[in-house]
Amino acid sequence: VKPSFAYDNDISDSAGDKPLTWRGIRALFSLRYFVDSFHTWWSRKGAQGAITFSLAEDDRSNAPVFRPDGTYKHSRKVRERPAVEINAAAKRVGRGKAFWGLENFSVLDSAVKIEFEELLDKLRTMAADTVLFLPPYHPAAYQTITERDKYRIVLEVERYLRLVAHRRSLKIVGSYDPARMRCIEAEFVDHHHPRRSCVERAFRLASEKGEGGN
Repeated sequence: VKPSFAYDNDISDSAGDKPLTWRGIRALFSLRYFVDSFHTWWSRKGAQGAITFSLAEDDRSNAPVFRPDGTYKHSRKVRERPAVEINAAAKRVGRGKAFWGLENFSVLDSAVKIEFEELLDKLRTMAADTVLFLPPYHPAAYQTITERDKYRIVLEVERYLRLVAHRRSLKIVGSYDPARMRCIEAEFVDHHHPRRSCVERAFRLASEKGEGGN
């Protein structure tokens, strides 16, 4: 993290000279994350062991790959699963199995909202071309989100992000709702990872008047 993006001097070039604070300690641990991880782990009990990724300079490997920029690519076996299998799994998420990232997410953190908006303002002062991208959920997973109260926080998140973008005249691309980008079931690798065709359409619609944009 570059010093220019640090808040409250939590991170700087001379951070090693500063005493350890309770805020700093709390930043290392998250009860919410632990609980959510436990739910996810429990839902996967009996499944195969953890995935082992390989560091590679390109994507030609059939195995899971970690790219030098920190992103990763699933194995070909995962990416080329039959659509019927993907759709069935997406329908179970949040119903028969845990919904990763949403099981213990019920409210927007006020402190995090402030820091997020400060970051956007900082980027604006740097004349950065900032775009907020909302990747869509699989249609079946999004239906679960809209039907179950415990997951509707996703709808609130999108409303918040659109409001933040509007107030700052920032471009916002996509939506958690796949229908807004005309993304169909066949355009997903799993319940929350759209394929290239869906993402490209989202950016194309965002550049067109009145569709998919802010």
